[in-house]
Amino acid sequence: MISCPHCKARVWVQERSGGTKRFPLFSICCLQGRVQVPQIPANPTLLEFISDQSAAGNEFRNNIRKYNSALSFTSMGVTTDLDLANAREGVYTYRIQGAVVHEVGPLRAREGEKPIFAQIYFHDPNEQVARRQEIFPDVLEEGHLRDIQAALETSNRFCQAYKNIREREAEHGPIEDVKIVLKATRETDGRRQRQYDLPSANEVAVLLPGDDTAIERRDIVMQGRDGHLERIDESHAVYDPLQYVLLHPGGEKGWEYKTYPLIPKDQHQGADKFVTTRAYYAYRLQVRPVSDTDSRCYFWLFGRLCQQYVVDQYAKIESERLNYVKKNQKKLRVDLYKGLMDAMHRDHAAGGTGKFIVLPSSFTGGPRHMNALYQDAMTMVRRLGKPDLFITFTCNPKWPEIQSELMEGQLPAERPDLIVRVFNIKLQALLNDIIGKKEKGIFGKVCYTSVCLDINRSSCQHNIYNHKDLELISHRVLFLIFYIKRLSLTHT
Repeated sequence: MISCPHCKARVWVQERSGGTKRFPLFSICCLQGRVQVPQIPANPTLLEFISDQSAAGNEFRNNIRKYNSALSFTSMGVTTDLDLANAREGVYTYRIQGAVVHEVGPLRAREGEKPIFAQIYFHDPNEQVARRQEIFPDVLEEGHLRDIQAALETSNRFCQAYKNIREREAEHGPIEDVKIVLKATRETDGRRQRQYDLPSANEVAVLLPGDDTAIERRDIVMQGRDGHLERIDESHAVYDPLQYVLLHPGGEKGWEYKTYPLIPKDQHQGADKFVTTRAYYAYRLQVRPVSDTDSRCYFWLFGRLCQQYVVDQYAKIESERLNYVKKNQKKLRVDLYKGLMDAMHRDHAAGGTGKFIVLPSSFTGGPRHMNALYQDAMTMVRRLGKPDLFITFTCNPKWPEIQSELMEGQLPAERPDLIVRVFNIKLQALLNDIIGKKEKGIFGKVCYTSVCLDINRSSCQHNIYNHKDLELISHRVLFLIFYIKRLSLTHT
């Protein structure tokens, strides 16, 4: 592997989107330098624990999602497939169903109730450790919890806000009307504050009684004991750091609308575009070294927690795409789709059909998209005849290209990014051999090809991350089926 000249991500030269083999350019990581996102520095304490190859280190990695949940500020509401999210049968796979919701509760626990999530941070370190161990009995190691709590109180801006209140109450007594406000990014001169701007106000504000600091609509306010659960919008900058404390040890921002500008391709292009959700997380998920002297990637060391993070962010990306479709039905001209037109032709009242949100055929994975692919394949068969070749191409996690890039102690199932990228490179090499680029393939001229991704649920499991669309596919054995029709004499 080589390094991207713009963002230093580890890439294969076969993944280049431009340039030459000697001077390649890459879009998989940073869109050829157009995406620039601040790096999340590794926390030394967490890096030591997650890299430990002893029995205690293995236990820490196996329970990494529980450690993160015990230390997180928000609760995550989602339906998880528990049959797959364990290592009792096959390989651990994180799969969800339905919507993903992050919620934050009242600032303090109600009378008679035990503190959970962010409420635990109001207590002293010893009580925090005891309460978190009580949530996950016989799982969380006391020494690890103490060291991580101490590291977070030093570096994490959210932990510091709770610590400041705790210290003030220890000095002046309980403060009942205190509030913690997580401020949304403000707009300045018609645009949101960018990552290069100086902050205009504290992003995590502690409001004491009598404080008249303005609270805006998108700000998240935690107060009192009887407050209700508040859902955090997935486009809020604190959506990621409040849930994934171990992956954002300093409380670093996540993605937010109109925050990270997309660098223009040339000086004549306007600078009014911003980094999309997909481009932001494609940048985040790349393999970059901890430092010039440490080639490990901090993010991908967290194994099972990484799987949860990737699935969560893919759900966010899909939600953003669906929101776009919902808000741009006129642009997509959905009134021309067959169902509504049929209702009009049958003289039914338009109001009787209800309001439809139509997914166009351009929406990947939608029913019209899948139907269009099927119709295209059947048209080729009707026009050109049945295929001549049936080829199965299977992914092998033992490929040396995958094994050589695993970090110490890692298993292939913990690196879905490597599996899908190596698989895609080998797939393109096979297609080039069969179909050919500038010359004929090994079977001569090809009339058409049809490719089908299949999932066999009876063998080893992996999570596959499609680097082009950030699609996460939970499956057991990935293999592609090629239907290839050679060009016969009657078609020359």
